[in-house]
Formats: sequence, C-alpha cells, structure tokens
Amino acid sequence: SHKRLYPHIRRPRAERFGLFADPSTFDPNKAVDIELKPGQFVFFNESILHSSVANRSSSRRLGITPRITVPFVEVGNRAEIEVLMLKGEDYMGDYRVVEPPKEPEL
Repeated sequence: SHKRLYPHIRRPRAERFGLFADPSTFDPNKAVDIELKPGQFVFFNESILHSSVANRSSSRRLGITPRITVPFVEVGNRAEIEVLMLKGEDYMGDYRVVEPPKEPEL
C-alpha cells in the first residue's frame, strides 16, 4: 500500500485520527495481520495503510513515526521541526538539530 497515495475521508465523531483511507479505494481482504506480544514493536513506513483494534487495557499504547530523509527534502515548516542526525550533517542548515536523549542513570 506504500506505492501510492490513497484518498482520505473524515471519520465522524472521531476522538483521535479523524482522517482515514477511503475503504472503497483498496481491498481490505489483502490486509496482513501482525499480532505483537507485549514489549514487541514494528517499524513501518507512514504511507503503509495500517490500523489496530481499540486498546481496551489499562496500559498505554505508543506509536512512533520516524521520518528518515536527507537535508534537501522538504518536510514542512523546517523552523518548527526538531531533528536527530543519524549520520552526516545538515549541510543546508535549515533544521533545528537536537542531541539524542541521554541514557538514564541507573
């Protein structure tokens, strides 16, 4: 599903994630279930169609969407975006480069 853009429609009365891919534009029977055990995680591109059932536990569920790119790619308002450098440098000087979080002392 990451090879094309899907039109989105607004979900009425949504508490979160008010937009979702229009189900008339893809075949939900081709979905692949990935069941994770507690403590497991999965990385995927933000363009991949994805969903999950409601979290009915008392534990919170966390989602992280990293974007890995090069400095010349436009990703929005650069003045408001903090970035971590994985390698190299911001040779365009357009981003606010921040230090990675420190390891907690045990």
